[in-house]
Amino acid sequence: IKKMGFVTKNEGKYYSLKSLLESNKLVEQLIWLNQIENVIEGDNVHENSNNKSLEGSKLVDYPVIATDEALFLDFLPGNEQPGAYVKRMIGDNPTDKEVINFYSRILKEHENAEGAGRIITSFSISINSSVVSNMEYVQECLFRLPASQNVVKGRPLASLHYINDYGKHYSELNQEQKKSLNDVYNSKIISFIKSTKI
Repeated sequence: IKKMGFVTKNEGKYYSLKSLLESNKLVEQLIWLNQIENVIEGDNVHENSNNKSLEGSKLVDYPVIATDEALFLDFLPGNEQPGAYVKRMIGDNPTDKEVINFYSRILKEHENAEGAGRIITSFSISINSSVVSNMEYVQECLFRLPASQNVVKGRPLASLHYINDYGKHYSELNQEQKKSLNDVYNSKIISFIKSTKI
């Protein structure tokens, strides 16, 4: 694929996907579409990723990918789940620090809970104003206080996401440890793009 657009305002997510796709020679150039406006907010991550990729594909003549994430915490009742509103529960465009502080307070209020949950990521690819492919990835997680002081730009939950196998938060892992954990996730993205008829 010569060009693919990525609809996101998250700089960290853009550079992460750019590195993955270009290093695996799936895409020659990943274009950052960070100025897409008027995206309709859906009720779930599937609708949100669809809507983002659709809006992007209306403006360019190459394939456009978009993602959205949802968070579900096992210790919260259904009506209090962040779901697809991970950041929007806090306000408009909260900083990484504000997100960390918000979820730290929730964990503190439920300090006897295990802190288990799931992050669901939806991917959508659109071409010529039509969604052509979708994928959903579910990652079981453990969230633990205190939050790490290391903050991964654009991925604030990494400061609370605790990796039992390494005995530390995701944001504190070295590159080799992160690669080991991300290999399954990255292989899903690669397979998803390869299987999409573009």
